[in-house]
Amino acid sequence: MLAGFTFLERNLIELHFDSSEELYDLSVEIAEGKVSEKQLRQYIKKNSTLNFEVMSYYNERYDIFRRNG
Repeated sequence: MLAGFTFLERNLIELHFDSSEELYDLSVEIAEGKVSEKQLRQYIKKNSTLNFEVMSYYNERYDIFRRNG
């Protein structure tokens, strides 16, 4: 689970949970095999956002996304 969070974070994606219980329950369901890969992908899509603040920081620092003109 931690590796998955790290992967998302390094790709500027924030995963949102309503509570620590929700995260715990999801972790247990994954460990018990009650959540399919497809269900997990859907959950991540529904509960994640791009971190534009960090994206802007990296762009300003490294000029990753060059502006036209």
